Amino acid sequence: WNGLIRQIMTLSLPVVSGAFIQIYSGVFSSSVSTFSTILATATLFGFFWAFLKMFSLISNFPKDKYRIVMHTKQYGTLWEELDIETYAKYYYYIVTVRGLVLAYVSVFFDFNPYAQIILLIIYQLGVIAFFVKKYGIRPVFMDTGLTYSTLIEEILLLKMKVMILVFLMMEKTAKDSTLILIGWLIILPAILSQLVQTGYSIIMQIKNRKRMWIKISGLMNVLSRKKKKKRIKRIARRI
Repeated sequence: WNGLIRQIMTLSLPVVSGAFIQIYSGVFSSSVSTFSTILATATLFGFFWAFLKMFSLISNFPKDKYRIVMHTKQYGTLWEELDIETYAKYYYYIVTVRGLVLAYVSVFFDFNPYAQIILLIIYQLGVIAFFVKKYGIRPVFMDTGLTYSTLIEEILLLKMKVMILVFLMMEKTAKDSTLILIGWLIILPAILSQLVQTGYSIIMQIKNRKRMWIKISGLMNVLSRKKKKKRIKRIARRI
């Protein structure tokens, strides 16, 4: 089940985007086949059912310890590394739904780019608010470093979307040099977001290697002590 759920989460954006495009073409164009439109609609309903099922799986944790272990083994990919004791367990679900919102506004609001980007900005603000609690940062992930790095990425994504809105507003009136500058301000947050993600991954790899080295060193010390004890016993027997 974990593998199937992971595939649904991973493929949600391209599959739902394709379904939205097919439905949009079926409604506004006479050249599209009825069968393709029906298939796209059925696919869309299937994905929405899956998302409702995912929400139920995340929300309804069993109380028995054995059932909790089995539930996590089957569906744990929905809240992996998240703090399941708080609302943080919904983070991956919210990110997946963000992909659906992106697919929807990209297809059905193509005539109004302002509506597209404003809806995405509003949703992005909601994602960032998910990390904020009354007196600080909500520990969304079990690892504090991952929480802060993910929050930085979400803030950078918000900045990128805001700059896209600024570009749309100034596209017809601003000078080329100004538009180029705004373009770089759109690209830069995306680059920084990738750098933050890569930097965190490198730091975690270094930490994991250090832990492994400590374990290996401890094992080597134990083995060397055992060898020394054996030598001492041999010498003692000879004496």
